[in-house]
Amino acid sequence: MSIAIAITTYLRPRLLTRLLESIRLQEVDAELASSLHVVVVDNDAAASARAVVDAATEGFPFPVHYSVEPVRSISVARNHGVRMALELGARFVAFIDDDEEASPQWLRELTRVQREYDAGVVWGRVVPRLPAAIPGWVAEGGFFERGAYPTGTRVTVAETANALVSADLLRELAGPFDPAFGISGGGDSHFFRRVVEAGGTIVWADDAVVFEIVPVERANAGWILRRAFRVGNHSVCVERAVSEGHGWLPGRLAKATGRVAVGMLMLPAAPLRGRALLVSALQNVALGLGAYSGMLGYRYIAYRRVDGS
Repeated sequence: MSIAIAITTYLRPRLLTRLLESIRLQEVDAELASSLHVVVVDNDAAASARAVVDAATEGFPFPVHYSVEPVRSISVARNHGVRMALELGARFVAFIDDDEEASPQWLRELTRVQREYDAGVVWGRVVPRLPAAIPGWVAEGGFFERGAYPTGTRVTVAETANALVSADLLRELAGPFDPAFGISGGGDSHFFRRVVEAGGTIVWADDAVVFEIVPVERANAGWILRRAFRVGNHSVCVERAVSEGHGWLPGRLAKATGRVAVGMLMLPAAPLRGRALLVSALQNVALGLGAYSGMLGYRYIAYRRVDGS
């Protein structure tokens, strides 16, 4: 099983260094190690990550390939990485974000689950690492926690934050990441939605863990609510992109209205039960409002700024 680990990075030198060190420490057998490559696509036209990659990968156990994608677009940069991986002969591409660290067994578990379930996509768990200075209500509210499933569960969504994808799927689906989502975000959701609609299988790997390094500038109500708005908006933008006609609209409208209603019902009790509940209530409202905005044709731009370094 030849694999290329694909990393897209933009102005995160310290985080990228930590990620590459976690890849250096992957516990893989000799067969996989002999056919493993690491692909780093720098989305900064100034090639600011070149020196970081050179320093972090000195004496690396696997070949590392660095390239610059000058077009500022997460989708274009991901496609650049996919092309590099396929040119290297990879049968699978493992995606991980530049603000994450992989657990030592990450790649081993992704590949084990792929073999066991013969899945086109394996999606793994992302565990947040919160800053020491985080407000207590942020931890209490679990705002950075993500869902998880028993290993082998078939799911209909995935994220490039932690996923192993068959090269066949990457070749078959045009793009594969749509440049229309290049600065808004949501391109990975769009890709995996198309995987499912094309008959592909996505399977969960609960022990394939990566850690998301949460920067302190995200540990506040403003960022949490903006993210909720973005998630609601992107979910509708993806739905519009993959659907014909407007048959999807009533269901999305009902779901968004439900979110807003739940949030509004939570609000009266929130001042008595602490800030975590207040932000959770507003989070539901923001999800619904984000979805409404998507129905009206607005697309939220997620990549105006970079958090963390």
